[in-house]
Amino acid sequence: MGGNGSKRIKRKPDLAYLLRLIGAGESCSIVAVSGVGKSNLLRQLMDPAIREYLVGYSMPEYRTIMLDGNALPLTLEQGVAERAKVVGEQVVDGHVWQSIEHAFYDAVLGQVASQHGVSDSIQQQIRRHAACLSLYAPHELFESVVVPAMQLFFSEPELHLAIIIDHFDEPFKLWPSRLLVSLRALRDRFKYRLCWVVATRKELTVLREHLAEYEEFHELVAPNVLWLKPFEPGDAAIALNELIERRGWDIPEDIKHRLIEITGGHFGLLRSSAIVWAEGRVNKKGNEVSIGDLLSHPNIKRECQKIWESVTQAELNALAALALRPTTNIDPQLLDRLLLKGLALLDNGRIRLFCQLFRDFTRTLSPPFTVDEATHSVTIEGVLYQLTNLEFRLFRFMMGRSAHTCTRDEIIENVYGEKFQGDIDNSRVDALVERLRRKIELDPSDPHLIVTVRGLGYTLRVDSLESRGKTGSD
Repeated sequence: MGGNGSKRIKRKPDLAYLLRLIGAGESCSIVAVSGVGKSNLLRQLMDPAIREYLVGYSMPEYRTIMLDGNALPLTLEQGVAERAKVVGEQVVDGHVWQSIEHAFYDAVLGQVASQHGVSDSIQQQIRRHAACLSLYAPHELFESVVVPAMQLFFSEPELHLAIIIDHFDEPFKLWPSRLLVSLRALRDRFKYRLCWVVATRKELTVLREHLAEYEEFHELVAPNVLWLKPFEPGDAAIALNELIERRGWDIPEDIKHRLIEITGGHFGLLRSSAIVWAEGRVNKKGNEVSIGDLLSHPNIKRECQKIWESVTQAELNALAALALRPTTNIDPQLLDRLLLKGLALLDNGRIRLFCQLFRDFTRTLSPPFTVDEATHSVTIEGVLYQLTNLEFRLFRFMMGRSAHTCTRDEIIENVYGEKFQGDIDNSRVDALVERLRRKIELDPSDPHLIVTVRGLGYTLRVDSLESRGKTGSD
């Protein structure tokens, strides 16, 4: 690959890491939120010229096949296979299959048989094995068809094979455990010559709860996880310039830099923002880029929403808090995951969201706080507070009447219960409020969240979070 071509390679360290793993026959998992450019990375991984440039000839000769999880069959039982017959057979590309395993291994063997470097005779034999899939029950496929076909492929000296599955989220969630176990078994049969590369938006342990159902496969990929972040500025510039060349646009250099800055190098946001700006879908004020104008466009909102949907509820709570203001106080495990995914950054000792565009979008969605009924806890600005039963009931009641005054009599009735109305006096209510304030107020001596309404009761002020949170957030 020439000098100019090598300059267009994006994510060189990530590609080199994956190629080293594949060259050693090690399976791995790629975790990336929507839109960061995961599919582009996999396409580069498939490119022989890029592989040769990054690794050279020391790497064993290997072949790659890529399967799209969005096109793979799922489960009939879950009712998600669009081409499924009610009688329990699966229709995929015009073929009727007895099971998910039949359809999946037909897709695998079809690509294996067409790999270059495999003799015509062996290709024909692999195809003959694939043609016999429908003759066997699901539990017989592996030993009777798949293993013999793969033995033929690996009879070619020095060949290695990486099977890449993009968009693996739904298949992993819904496939029968027997199929996941067979993926591990296939790798074990051809150890260090066959490996799996699976790409998902969420971690495997988040996608599927019962670890025992997939533990063997998880053990295979868990040691090697690539957390894919938004582009670094240099790679973002390469991606943006490629888009500009394809579209024939003329975007000034200062606008390019600004687009990269406000999108944080997230390719989905960068591409959508560039399209909106270059095609005049927002009001241009000279060479300025208005975040508000960009967020008014549905395509950019959609990209932000996809990021929002790519993370767990706990991560959403933390992102919502960071959208209000940078902080130094966030759950360490949550922080680690957000940093690994590139959704949060450490900036002079403080934690902030990775880009202004997503921050402003998140502010439009973020609840000022969330509650967890099961654990009697509340999260405010990304900080988890564990409450007692009474404290939690008080907070939940006041949250339901946010911005309205809650009288002491109402608090007694709704927090303690009607049967205690004659036994609870105002001083006990005030003491309960004081205990809650000591836990959740930044300065309990000068409360801004739970405000006293003299002579009446208390008010929960949501707006105090919003105004307080935005201080210093830029």
